[in-house]
Amino acid sequence: MKHIITWLPDSILEAIKSLGEGELVYLVGGAVRDAILDKPRRDFDFVIKGSVRKKAGKIAEILGGDFYPLDEDRQMMRVLWYPDPGEVITLDFSGMQGESIEDDLMNRDFTINSMAVLSIGNEKVIDPCRGAQDLKDRILRRCRRGSVLDDPVRALRAVRLAVQMDLSIEPDTIKEINQAAGQLERISAERIRDELFRLFDSSNAASAIRILIHFGMLEKILPEISFLGEVKQSSPHTMDVLEHSLACINRLESILNQLIKTDDQNVAPNLTSAESLLVLGKFQNQIQTHLEKRITADRTRRALLIFAALYHDIGKPQTQTMSEDGNIHFFRHEIIGAKIAAGRLKSLANSNHEITQVEKIIRNHMRPNLLRKSQVYLTDRAIYRFFQSCGEEGVEVCLFSLADMLAKKPGPPDHEEWTALLEINRKLLDAWYNHREEKIYPQKLIDGQDLMQTLLIEPGPQVGEILAAIGEGQATGKIRNRRDALIFARNWEKEKMGKNGNGS
Repeated sequence: MKHIITWLPDSILEAIKSLGEGELVYLVGGAVRDAILDKPRRDFDFVIKGSVRKKAGKIAEILGGDFYPLDEDRQMMRVLWYPDPGEVITLDFSGMQGESIEDDLMNRDFTINSMAVLSIGNEKVIDPCRGAQDLKDRILRRCRRGSVLDDPVRALRAVRLAVQMDLSIEPDTIKEINQAAGQLERISAERIRDELFRLFDSSNAASAIRILIHFGMLEKILPEISFLGEVKQSSPHTMDVLEHSLACINRLESILNQLIKTDDQNVAPNLTSAESLLVLGKFQNQIQTHLEKRITADRTRRALLIFAALYHDIGKPQTQTMSEDGNIHFFRHEIIGAKIAAGRLKSLANSNHEITQVEKIIRNHMRPNLLRKSQVYLTDRAIYRFFQSCGEEGVEVCLFSLADMLAKKPGPPDHEEWTALLEINRKLLDAWYNHREEKIYPQKLIDGQDLMQTLLIEPGPQVGEILAAIGEGQATGKIRNRRDALIFARNWEKEKMGKNGNGS
């Protein structure tokens, strides 16, 4: 365990050194743990002796980053540093709890997170809870009696760490997790959200969710999920809705782990996910960049996709019907489900932007498979309409549709259906990444003002309808210039007036 501090980016080290040799700034927690494991990180925690606001603010100024308080009462400050375009590194600073760094570490959650290194000077690992040994032995252990009960959100964190790092949870810690599960209601929505989405961002979220169910935690924080186990489905499904949803996440992770290089890939590849790499591999870098994009400093598009996968069929309990032949149907479950998911995200204090993303994924999650069933050849019009509805979330919808098909039953899917769906998604992603300006967002030939002046109409919904129809005409090659657009608009208006007249 040497050279832990030099594992930090040089710019951060220099900023800390600028505070002066006598300043006590400790790198702590998961950052030390990951440094020992030589795993890269984008977020770092520090403990400061003295004025946290003043010192963190100076570090932000030197780095040219953003600075804001997380919790003034507890002296918790955050610095966001942007070393390169599109990249953000989070530095969290908190005041020392207790008289010494050892006191601070003893009051943390788990031993593997209770190590520290002085940022300037002696690099000796300060490890009062013997976390380094537990890390070596792959054990998750509370720091002291009551560590988890003091802050029940740590029960969620325990599950994430155990699954993500393949750790065995020590028996006394398991007892506290069981006790803490019943107290999650007293934790703020924001803290539940942050820990939950870190779990969704790990590479084995399906296993972690099953453990949350085992401990009774999921029913406390996402209560509507509990009802999915009671909902049966007709063929070709062989599982209830809960098992299908968890299988979706598992299959999705397998596909993503083929397409995205991660440092903790615990999901074994299979033939179908490997086949998806062969067909979609040309988009590998773009998909990775897309899903790693951070919506906030704490949440990625990938984490939101996993949430959407868990909730994609959440509307089925409310829409379940049975036909005379005994088949079960769930008409419009995707519409109802999008609303339910939006309500849950709102209760977790997610942003409106995040809510809209998840709504689009759930509302459109069946579209690629419907396109497979309805079209031998994917038309330009279908591509245009798909992305007009999905926007950039169309990338997630494509990926999820593959997992949804794979999760209908154990074993491999029907090969003809699978290869057809792969081809549909290949064409959709090719349009998004290689032909976006022609097929999805063609340059506007006329605007609303042009339309109103040409057709002598007042502002209203029909202006938008005509512009949308013109955009579709451009995407399909029927409208190539401004003259074509104006002719189309005049004909569109005449046709509409004729229909209205005939129907009156």
